[in-house]
Amino acid sequence: MADADARGAGSGGNSPERPWFDEFDLLVRLAADLRPGLLVDVGAHIGRLSMRFAEAGWRVIAVEASPEIFSELEENLAPYPDARPVHAAAGDVDGTTTFYLSDAYWGIHSLRPFDESHTKTVTVDAVRLDTLLGDEELPEPTFLKVDTEGADLLVLRGWDFARSRPKLVMCEFMDARTEPHFGYRTRDLVDFMGRWGYAAYVSEWSPVVEYARRGVASTVSVHLGVFSSDLHHDPSWGNLVFVAEEDRGWFEEGLVDYLTDLHQSAWELLADADRLRRRNERMEQTIANRERRIAQLDRAVAARDGRIAQLDRAVAARDDRIAQLDRAVAARDDRIAELEAELAAMEARRWKTRLRRYAGRLRRRLGSR
Repeated sequence: MADADARGAGSGGNSPERPWFDEFDLLVRLAADLRPGLLVDVGAHIGRLSMRFAEAGWRVIAVEASPEIFSELEENLAPYPDARPVHAAAGDVDGTTTFYLSDAYWGIHSLRPFDESHTKTVTVDAVRLDTLLGDEELPEPTFLKVDTEGADLLVLRGWDFARSRPKLVMCEFMDARTEPHFGYRTRDLVDFMGRWGYAAYVSEWSPVVEYARRGVASTVSVHLGVFSSDLHHDPSWGNLVFVAEEDRGWFEEGLVDYLTDLHQSAWELLADADRLRRRNERMEQTIANRERRIAQLDRAVAARDGRIAQLDRAVAARDDRIAQLDRAVAARDDRIAELEAELAAMEARRWKTRLRRYAGRLRRRLGSR
Protein backbone atom coordinates (compact mmCIF):
# COMPACT_ATOMS: atom_id res chain seq x y z
CA MET A 1 0.00 0.00 0.00
CA ALA A 2 1.25 3.42 -0.86
CA ASP A 3 1.19 5.22 2.46
CA ALA A 4 3.21 2.63 4.34
CA ASP A 5 5.62 2.14 1.46
CA ALA A 6 6.24 5.80 0.73
CA ARG A 7 6.92 6.48 4.40
CA GLY A 8 9.58 3.79 4.37
CA ALA A 9 7.64 1.24 6.38
CA GLY A 10 8.90 -1.59 4.21
CA SER A 11 7.13 -4.93 4.55
CA GLY A 12 6.14 -4.54 8.15
CA GLY A 13 4.54 -1.09 8.27
CA ASN A 14 4.01 0.91 11.41
CA SER A 15 3.21 -1.03 14.52
CA PRO A 16 0.22 0.06 16.69
CA GLU A 17 2.60 0.48 19.61
CA ARG A 18 4.88 2.96 17.87
CA PRO A 19 4.28 6.52 19.01
CA TRP A 20 3.84 8.20 15.64
CA PHE A 21 0.78 8.95 13.57
CA ASP A 22 -0.59 6.15 11.42
CA GLU A 23 -3.95 6.38 9.67
CA PHE A 24 -4.41 2.63 10.02
CA ASP A 25 -3.97 2.86 13.79
CA LEU A 26 -6.60 5.60 13.82
CA LEU A 27 -9.10 3.49 11.83
CA VAL A 28 -8.57 0.49 14.09
CA ARG A 29 -8.98 2.72 17.14
CA LEU A 30 -12.26 4.14 15.79
CA ALA A 31 -13.54 0.68 14.84
CA ALA A 32 -12.88 -0.63 18.35
CA ASP A 33 -15.72 1.54 19.67
CA LEU A 34 -18.21 0.04 17.21
CA ARG A 35 -19.82 -3.32 16.77
CA PRO A 36 -18.02 -5.31 14.02
CA GLY A 37 -19.22 -4.45 10.53
CA LEU A 38 -17.70 -4.52 7.03
CA LEU A 39 -14.37 -3.18 5.80
CA VAL A 40 -13.98 -2.78 2.04
CA ASP A 41 -10.23 -2.45 1.51
CA VAL A 42 -9.42 -1.33 -2.05
CA GLY A 43 -5.72 -1.46 -2.86
CA ALA A 44 -5.30 -3.81 0.07
CA HIS A 45 -1.68 -4.61 -0.79
CA ILE A 46 -0.61 -7.51 1.46
CA GLY A 47 -3.47 -6.91 3.90
CA ARG A 48 -1.92 -4.92 6.71
CA LEU A 49 -5.21 -3.15 7.46
CA SER A 50 -7.46 -6.03 6.40
CA MET A 51 -5.82 -8.44 8.82
CA ARG A 52 -6.25 -6.07 11.75
CA PHE A 53 -9.97 -5.63 11.04
CA ALA A 54 -10.42 -9.37 10.48
CA GLU A 55 -8.75 -10.07 13.81
CA ALA A 56 -11.26 -7.70 15.42
CA GLY A 57 -14.19 -9.73 14.04
CA TRP A 58 -15.08 -7.57 11.04
CA ARG A 59 -16.07 -8.89 7.63
CA VAL A 60 -13.44 -7.87 5.07
CA ILE A 61 -13.49 -7.56 1.30
CA ALA A 62 -9.90 -6.89 0.18
CA VAL A 63 -9.30 -5.86 -3.44
CA GLU A 64 -5.82 -5.98 -4.96
CA ALA A 65 -4.81 -5.86 -8.66
CA SER A 66 -1.12 -6.81 -8.59
CA PRO A 67 -0.85 -10.59 -9.19
CA GLU A 68 2.26 -11.02 -7.07
CA ILE A 69 0.98 -8.96 -4.17
CA PHE A 70 -2.47 -10.59 -4.39
CA SER A 71 -0.89 -14.01 -3.82
CA GLU A 72 0.59 -12.74 -0.57
CA LEU A 73 -2.70 -11.08 0.36
CA GLU A 74 -4.53 -14.37 -0.15
CA GLU A 75 -2.05 -16.16 2.07
CA ASN A 76 -2.30 -13.53 4.81
CA LEU A 77 -6.11 -13.58 4.84
CA ALA A 78 -6.42 -17.37 4.67
CA PRO A 79 -6.79 -17.76 8.48
CA TYR A 80 -9.86 -15.47 8.50
CA PRO A 81 -13.07 -17.09 7.17
CA ASP A 82 -14.88 -13.72 6.99
CA ALA A 83 -12.12 -12.11 4.89
CA ARG A 84 -12.59 -12.29 1.11
CA PRO A 85 -9.65 -11.39 -1.16
CA VAL A 86 -10.58 -10.20 -4.67
CA HIS A 87 -8.08 -10.08 -7.53
CA ALA A 88 -9.19 -7.08 -9.57
CA ALA A 89 -8.64 -3.39 -10.23
CA ALA A 90 -11.50 -1.37 -8.76
CA GLY A 91 -12.67 1.69 -10.66
CA ASP A 92 -15.68 3.20 -12.39
CA VAL A 93 -16.07 0.57 -15.14
CA ASP A 94 -16.49 -3.19 -15.35
CA GLY A 95 -14.49 -5.38 -17.73
CA THR A 96 -10.72 -5.69 -18.07
CA THR A 97 -7.96 -3.14 -17.92
CA THR A 98 -4.20 -2.72 -18.31
CA PHE A 99 -2.40 -2.56 -14.99
CA TYR A 100 1.12 -1.12 -14.72
CA LEU A 101 3.69 -2.78 -12.47
CA SER A 102 6.94 -1.43 -11.10
CA ASP A 103 9.89 -3.78 -10.87
CA ALA A 104 11.84 -1.23 -8.85
CA TYR A 105 9.34 -0.33 -6.11
CA TRP A 106 6.98 -2.35 -4.03
CA GLY A 107 3.81 -0.30 -3.64
CA ILE A 108 3.26 1.93 -6.68
CA HIS A 109 1.53 -0.44 -9.14
CA SER A 110 -1.22 1.57 -10.84
CA LEU A 111 -3.76 2.01 -13.61
CA ARG A 112 -1.53 4.76 -15.05
CA PRO A 113 2.25 4.71 -15.77
CA PHE A 114 3.15 7.72 -13.61
CA ASP A 115 6.69 6.53 -12.80
CA GLU A 116 9.53 5.60 -15.15
CA SER A 117 9.75 2.22 -13.39
CA HIS A 118 6.31 1.25 -14.78
CA THR A 119 7.79 -0.88 -17.55
CA LYS A 120 5.72 -4.03 -17.05
CA THR A 121 1.98 -4.48 -17.69
CA VAL A 122 -0.64 -7.15 -17.03
CA THR A 123 -4.29 -7.40 -17.96
CA VAL A 124 -6.60 -7.74 -14.96
CA ASP A 125 -10.31 -7.69 -14.28
CA ALA A 126 -11.79 -4.24 -13.72
CA VAL A 127 -14.78 -3.90 -11.42
CA ARG A 128 -17.00 -1.23 -9.93
CA LEU A 129 -17.55 -1.67 -6.21
CA ASP A 130 -21.33 -1.57 -6.60
CA THR A 131 -20.98 -4.47 -9.07
CA LEU A 132 -18.62 -6.33 -6.76
CA LEU A 133 -20.95 -5.96 -3.78
CA GLY A 134 -23.99 -6.84 -5.87
CA ASP A 135 -27.34 -6.81 -4.14
CA GLU A 136 -26.04 -8.00 -0.76
CA GLU A 137 -27.17 -5.99 2.20
CA LEU A 138 -24.25 -4.05 3.59
CA PRO A 139 -23.95 -4.05 7.37
CA GLU A 140 -23.54 -1.02 9.57
CA PRO A 141 -20.97 0.19 10.22
CA THR A 142 -19.12 -0.01 6.92
CA PHE A 143 -15.64 1.40 6.40
CA LEU A 144 -14.27 2.02 2.91
CA LYS A 145 -10.52 2.44 2.52
CA VAL A 146 -9.10 3.27 -0.93
CA ASP A 147 -5.42 3.40 -1.88
CA THR A 148 -4.99 2.80 -5.60
CA GLU A 149 -2.01 4.98 -6.53
CA GLY A 150 -4.06 7.72 -8.15
CA ALA A 151 -7.32 6.03 -9.16
CA ASP A 152 -9.12 6.79 -5.88
CA LEU A 153 -11.75 9.10 -7.38
CA LEU A 154 -12.58 6.45 -9.99
CA VAL A 155 -13.09 3.93 -7.19
CA LEU A 156 -15.40 6.30 -5.29
CA ARG A 157 -17.44 6.84 -8.45
CA GLY A 158 -17.95 3.09 -8.59
CA TRP A 159 -19.63 3.01 -5.15
CA ASP A 160 -23.42 3.45 -4.96
CA PHE A 161 -23.66 6.08 -2.22
CA ALA A 162 -27.40 6.40 -2.82
CA ARG A 163 -27.73 2.80 -1.68
CA SER A 164 -25.19 2.74 1.16
CA ARG A 165 -23.24 5.49 2.89
CA PRO A 166 -20.17 4.07 4.69
CA LYS A 167 -19.62 5.45 8.15
CA LEU A 168 -16.05 6.34 7.19
CA VAL A 169 -14.23 6.59 3.88
CA MET A 170 -10.47 7.04 3.58
CA CYS A 171 -8.60 7.58 0.33
CA GLU A 172 -5.21 8.89 -0.75
CA PHE A 173 -4.46 12.24 -2.37
CA MET A 174 -1.42 13.48 -4.28
CA ASP A 175 -2.13 16.19 -6.85
CA ALA A 176 1.31 15.82 -8.42
CA ARG A 177 0.23 12.32 -9.46
CA THR A 178 -3.52 12.54 -9.99
CA GLU A 179 -3.76 15.79 -11.93
CA PRO A 180 -1.41 14.88 -14.84
CA HIS A 181 -2.27 11.17 -14.97
CA PHE A 182 -5.89 10.89 -13.78
CA GLY A 183 -7.25 14.36 -14.43
CA TYR A 184 -8.41 15.42 -10.95
CA ARG A 185 -7.19 17.26 -7.87
CA THR A 186 -7.75 16.88 -4.15
CA ARG A 187 -10.56 19.44 -4.29
CA ASP A 188 -12.44 17.17 -6.72
CA LEU A 189 -12.37 14.36 -4.16
CA VAL A 190 -13.63 16.67 -1.42
CA ASP A 191 -16.39 18.08 -3.64
CA PHE A 192 -17.51 14.63 -4.78
CA MET A 193 -17.83 13.31 -1.23
CA GLY A 194 -19.38 16.59 -0.05
CA ARG A 195 -22.26 16.03 -2.43
CA TRP A 196 -23.02 12.83 -0.50
CA GLY A 197 -22.98 14.59 2.85
CA TYR A 198 -19.44 13.88 4.00
CA ALA A 199 -17.11 16.19 5.93
CA ALA A 200 -13.45 16.02 4.91
CA TYR A 201 -10.47 15.68 7.24
CA VAL A 202 -6.99 15.95 5.73
CA SER A 203 -4.06 13.93 7.06
CA GLU A 204 -1.04 15.54 5.42
CA TRP A 205 2.47 14.19 4.98
CA SER A 206 5.62 15.84 3.68
CA PRO A 207 6.44 15.08 0.02
CA VAL A 208 7.61 11.58 -0.87
CA VAL A 209 11.38 11.54 -1.21
CA GLU A 210 11.74 7.94 -2.23
CA TYR A 211 9.33 5.08 -2.90
CA ALA A 212 9.99 1.97 -0.86
CA ARG A 213 11.64 -1.15 -2.13
CA ARG A 214 10.55 -4.41 -0.62
CA GLY A 215 12.49 -5.11 2.54
CA VAL A 216 14.60 -1.96 2.15
CA ALA A 217 14.06 1.06 4.41
CA SER A 218 13.65 4.34 2.57
CA THR A 219 13.57 7.98 3.59
CA VAL A 220 10.62 8.50 5.91
CA SER A 221 8.06 11.25 5.26
CA VAL A 222 6.99 13.46 8.16
CA HIS A 223 3.38 13.71 9.27
CA LEU A 224 2.30 17.34 9.08
CA GLY A 225 -1.04 17.14 10.87
CA VAL A 226 -4.75 16.43 10.61
CA PHE A 227 -6.98 19.29 9.49
CA SER A 228 -10.73 19.67 8.99
CA SER A 229 -10.27 22.00 6.03
CA ASP A 230 -8.27 22.45 2.84
CA LEU A 231 -4.62 21.54 2.47
CA HIS A 232 -2.20 23.46 4.66
CA HIS A 233 0.98 22.48 2.79
CA ASP A 234 1.93 22.43 -0.87
CA PRO A 235 3.31 20.17 -2.08
CA SER A 236 2.09 17.43 0.18
CA TRP A 237 0.33 14.12 0.02
CA GLY A 238 -1.54 11.91 2.43
CA ASN A 239 -5.02 10.64 3.16
CA LEU A 240 -8.47 12.18 3.15
CA VAL A 241 -10.83 10.86 5.80
CA PHE A 242 -14.48 11.42 4.97
CA VAL A 243 -17.04 11.18 7.75
CA ALA A 244 -20.78 11.56 7.42
CA GLU A 245 -21.85 14.93 8.79
CA GLU A 246 -23.93 13.26 11.48
CA ASP A 247 -20.86 11.30 12.65
CA ARG A 248 -18.45 14.21 12.99
CA GLY A 249 -18.72 14.25 16.78
CA TRP A 250 -17.91 10.54 16.97
CA PHE A 251 -14.93 10.93 14.66
CA GLU A 252 -13.49 14.04 16.28
CA GLU A 253 -13.78 12.53 19.76
CA GLY A 254 -11.98 9.38 18.57
CA LEU A 255 -9.35 11.48 16.78
CA VAL A 256 -8.69 13.56 19.90
CA ASP A 257 -8.42 10.41 22.05
CA TYR A 258 -6.00 8.85 19.56
CA LEU A 259 -3.86 11.98 19.30
CA THR A 260 -3.86 12.35 23.10
CA ASP A 261 -2.66 8.78 23.56
CA LEU A 262 -0.16 9.28 20.76
CA HIS A 263 1.10 12.42 22.47
CA GLN A 264 1.35 10.57 25.78
CA SER A 265 3.19 7.70 24.11
CA ALA A 266 5.55 10.16 22.49
CA TRP A 267 6.25 11.80 25.87
CA GLU A 268 6.83 8.38 27.40
CA LEU A 269 9.22 7.59 24.57
CA LEU A 270 10.97 10.91 25.12
CA ALA A 271 11.17 10.16 28.85
CA ASP A 272 12.64 6.75 28.08
CA ALA A 273 15.07 8.37 25.66
CA ASP A 274 16.03 10.92 28.33
CA ARG A 275 16.63 8.16 30.87
CA LEU A 276 18.68 6.31 28.29
CA ARG A 277 20.61 9.52 27.53
CA ARG A 278 21.41 10.05 31.21
CA ARG A 279 22.40 6.41 31.57
CA ASN A 280 24.65 6.74 28.53
CA GLU A 281 26.17 9.90 30.00
CA ARG A 282 26.91 8.03 33.24
CA MET A 283 28.39 5.16 31.28
CA GLU A 284 30.46 7.58 29.20
CA GLN A 285 31.69 9.25 32.39
CA THR A 286 32.54 5.87 33.87
CA ILE A 287 34.38 4.94 30.69
CA ALA A 288 36.21 8.29 30.71
CA ASN A 289 37.23 7.74 34.36
CA ARG A 290 38.36 4.25 33.53
CA GLU A 291 40.33 5.50 30.56
CA ARG A 292 41.97 8.15 32.73
CA ARG A 293 42.84 5.48 35.31
CA ILE A 294 44.21 3.25 32.58
CA ALA A 295 46.30 6.19 31.31
CA GLN A 296 47.63 6.71 34.86
CA LEU A 297 48.46 3.03 35.15
CA ASP A 298 50.05 3.09 31.71
CA ARG A 299 52.26 5.98 32.81
CA ALA A 300 53.11 4.16 36.07
CA VAL A 301 53.94 1.00 34.15
CA ALA A 302 56.05 3.04 31.70
CA ALA A 303 57.88 4.64 34.63
CA ARG A 304 58.40 1.25 36.23
CA ASP A 305 59.64 -0.16 32.92
CA GLY A 306 62.01 2.82 32.63
CA ARG A 307 63.31 2.19 36.17
CA ILE A 308 63.71 -1.49 35.41
CA ALA A 309 65.64 -0.58 32.27
CA GLN A 310 67.89 1.69 34.35
CA LEU A 311 68.46 -1.11 36.88
CA ASP A 312 69.10 -3.55 34.05
CA ARG A 313 71.76 -1.20 32.68
CA ALA A 314 73.25 -0.77 36.18
CA VAL A 315 73.32 -4.53 36.69
CA ALA A 316 74.91 -4.98 33.27
CA ALA A 317 77.53 -2.35 34.14
CA ARG A 318 78.13 -4.06 37.52
CA ASP A 319 78.44 -7.41 35.77
CA ASP A 320 80.93 -5.85 33.34
CA ARG A 321 82.89 -4.39 36.31
CA ILE A 322 82.82 -7.71 38.11
CA ALA A 323 84.09 -9.40 34.96
CA GLN A 324 86.86 -6.81 34.72
CA LEU A 325 87.74 -7.38 38.37
CA ASP A 326 87.61 -11.13 37.88
CA ARG A 327 90.07 -10.77 35.02
CA ALA A 328 92.26 -8.45 37.12
CA VAL A 329 92.20 -10.89 40.03
CA ALA A 330 93.00 -13.75 37.71
CA ALA A 331 95.90 -11.74 36.28
CA ARG A 332 97.05 -10.88 39.84
CA ASP A 333 96.80 -14.52 40.86
CA ASP A 334 98.81 -15.48 37.80
CA ARG A 335 101.42 -12.85 38.71
CA ILE A 336 101.55 -14.01 42.32
CA ALA A 337 102.04 -17.54 41.13
CA GLU A 338 104.86 -16.38 38.89
CA LEU A 339 106.48 -14.44 41.75
CA GLU A 340 106.07 -17.31 44.15
CA ALA A 341 107.72 -19.60 41.59
CA GLU A 342 110.55 -17.11 41.14
CA LEU A 343 110.88 -16.76 44.92
CA ALA A 344 110.97 -20.50 45.36
CA ALA A 345 113.61 -20.77 42.67
CA MET A 346 115.64 -18.00 44.33
CA GLU A 347 115.27 -19.65 47.72
CA ALA A 348 116.36 -22.95 46.27
CA ARG A 349 119.42 -21.36 44.70
CA ARG A 350 120.30 -19.62 47.96
CA TRP A 351 120.16 -22.86 49.87
CA LYS A 352 122.24 -24.58 47.29
CA THR A 353 124.84 -21.84 47.59
CA ARG A 354 124.85 -22.06 51.38
CA LEU A 355 125.18 -25.85 51.24
CA ARG A 356 128.10 -25.61 48.88
CA ARG A 357 129.80 -23.07 51.15
CA TYR A 358 129.18 -25.21 54.20
CA ALA A 359 130.47 -28.30 52.38
CA GLY A 360 133.61 -26.36 51.37
CA ARG A 361 134.32 -25.26 54.94
CA LEU A 362 133.73 -28.74 56.16
CA ARG A 363 136.17 -30.20 53.69
CA ARG A 364 138.74 -27.64 54.60
CA ARG A 365 138.42 -28.45 58.30
CA LEU A 366 138.68 -32.11 57.65
CA GLY A 367 141.68 -31.62 55.43
CA SER A 368 143.58 -29.61 58.02
CA ARG A 369 143.34 -32.38 60.52
